[in-house]
Amino acid sequence: MRQALHTVAVLGDGTPNELVRFVLGDDIDLSRLEAEGFVEMGEQGLEFVVPFLREAVLGHVSAQQAKDWHLQAARWYQQKGRLFESARHLEAAGDSLSAFRFWRLAAQRAWAEMQYDRAFGAYREALRLAEGNLQATTALEMAERLLSLGRFAEASEMLSPHAPLNPLAEALRAEAFFERGMLEEALAIFPAACEEPRALLARARLLPQEAQSIPPELPQNLQPLAYLRLGQAALRQQSYAEAVPWLQAYLEAGEPAPYREALGRLELAQALWRCYRPGEALGALQERTPNPDLPAALQLEGLCELAALQMDAALYRPTYATLELMARYLPNVPPAAKAKAYAVRLRYLLETGYLQEAVQWGERACGELADGWLAAHLALAHALAPGDAHTRALERLAQGLRYDDHPDTQGLIQLALGTRAWHLGFDPRKALKAALVAARRHPNPWVYHRSLLVLGLYHSERNPTRARHLAQYLMNHTGKTGFVAMHELARLLRVQLELEQGREVLHLLQFQPSNAFSHAWRAALLRRLGESVPASPLRAVEGYGILGEWLKHFWDSGLAASSPS
Repeated sequence: MRQALHTVAVLGDGTPNELVRFVLGDDIDLSRLEAEGFVEMGEQGLEFVVPFLREAVLGHVSAQQAKDWHLQAARWYQQKGRLFESARHLEAAGDSLSAFRFWRLAAQRAWAEMQYDRAFGAYREALRLAEGNLQATTALEMAERLLSLGRFAEASEMLSPHAPLNPLAEALRAEAFFERGMLEEALAIFPAACEEPRALLARARLLPQEAQSIPPELPQNLQPLAYLRLGQAALRQQSYAEAVPWLQAYLEAGEPAPYREALGRLELAQALWRCYRPGEALGALQERTPNPDLPAALQLEGLCELAALQMDAALYRPTYATLELMARYLPNVPPAAKAKAYAVRLRYLLETGYLQEAVQWGERACGELADGWLAAHLALAHALAPGDAHTRALERLAQGLRYDDHPDTQGLIQLALGTRAWHLGFDPRKALKAALVAARRHPNPWVYHRSLLVLGLYHSERNPTRARHLAQYLMNHTGKTGFVAMHELARLLRVQLELEQGREVLHLLQFQPSNAFSHAWRAALLRRLGESVPASPLRAVEGYGILGEWLKHFWDSGLAASSPS
C-alpha cells in the first residue's frame, strides 16, 4: 500500500487506476488506499483527500524512483495517444528535449483536429523548453499557424524576437502587418534579400506585381498558398477573370488554413460577381463552414457578400436572416467593415420598400462613419425619396463625394443623380452614361443594371424603340448571367413597352414576383391585358418613393385608358 501511495504522490492528482497498475503491476490493491482515507476517486482519477499529505509523501520518494515512474507514465500515456500528459511526465522526469518534442507533436495534432487554443497552448509549452535553433523553428511554425487563423497581432509578437536574425521571420512579420492594414510598416521591415519560397509568397501578398516572381516549382506544402497569392494579385490588379481559376485552384487544394480558406472563398465570390457570375459566387459562399475562431471582420465581410448575392438572386427572406447574423459582429469590427455592413442593410431597405427607414438609417450610419460607398447608398435613398429636401440632401452628398475617385462610389452617385433627374423631368442621360462608364471600368453589375433600367424608363416616354432595345438587352443579359431580381424588372419593363405596341406578352408575366414593387408592377400590367386583379397593390409600393409614384401614375393612366369616353 505504501508503494502505491508513493506512486500516486509522484504521478499527481488525477492519476488513473490503470496507470498505477501499469507502473506497479496488475496485482496491486488500490482499494485499501481509499478505505484508509488517503485518496479518493475524482473526476480524472485518484486524488489525495488532504492536499498537504501528498507533499509529505513525496519526501519519502527518491529522485531516481520518481524519474523512473514519470518515464513509465509518459510511455503509458503515449500508448494511449495522450501526448499532453506524456509531455508533462517527460518534463517531470528531466528529459526536456523529449518533452519539447512531445509538446510540439501535441500542438501539431491539436491543430489538425481544429482544437486551436489547445494547439497554441502546447506550442507555448514547447517554446518554453526549446533552445537555440529549435526555438526559432518552433516560433516560426506557431507564427504560421497564427497567421493562418487570422491572429496577426499575436503572430507579429511571436516573430518579433527572431526577426532581426531571421529574414523569413521578418518576411512573415511584414505579412502580419499587411493583414492588419499596416502597409507602410510592412514594406519598411520586409527584408531586402530573402529568396526563401515562403518569403516570396509573403512579398507577393504585399506587392501584387511581385506575384510574377513566384517560382513555378515550390515545395508541395506551399503550392496551395501560391495559388492564393496569384489569385489575390490578379484581384488587386482588377483582373477578375484571371483571379477566378487561381482562387478555385486554391480552394480545391484544401490548405489547412482557416483564415486563408475563408478569405479565398470570399475573394472568389467577389471575383465571380465582378465577372457577372452571381450564381457561382453565391454557391462559393454557401459552401463555407462557419468558424467562430476567425476574426469578426472577416466573418462580417463574408455575410455582407452573402446578403448582397442573395438580393441579386431575389432571395429577400434569406437576406433578412443574413442581416440578423451580421448584427452580432458589428460591435467588434473596424470602421470599414462596419460601413460595408451598413451599406448592405441600406440596399435591403431600398429594395424591399422601406425608403423612410433607409433614409433615417443612412443618416445615422453616415453620421457615425465617413465612408464613400455608404454615403453613395444614402444618396440613392435621397434620390428615390420625393420632396425638395431630399433633392438638396442628394446634391449635398454628391458635392461631398466629388473627390472620391473609386469607380463604385462614383458610379452609384451618378446613378442617384440620374434617377433624380428622371423623376424631376430633366435629361438624366449624362449622369446615367457616367454611371455606366464607371460600372464597366470597374465591373459593378448592380450599378450597371440599375442604370440601364432607369435609362429604359426615361426612354419609354421619349424614344420607345430605344427603350425596347434597352429592355430586351437588360432582360437577356440578366437572364443569362443570373441576376434574378433585376431580371424581373427588365421583364416587366419589356412587357410594358411591348404592350404599348399591341404585341402578345402575357407569357412574359408567368413568374412569381420577389418583392412588393415587382408584384404591383406585374399586377398593373396584367390589368392592362384585361386580366382580373384581386385588389389594388399600390399601398404596398408607397415605401418605394418616386418609383412607387411612377407606378401609381402608370396604374391611373391604365384606369383612364380603360374608362368609357
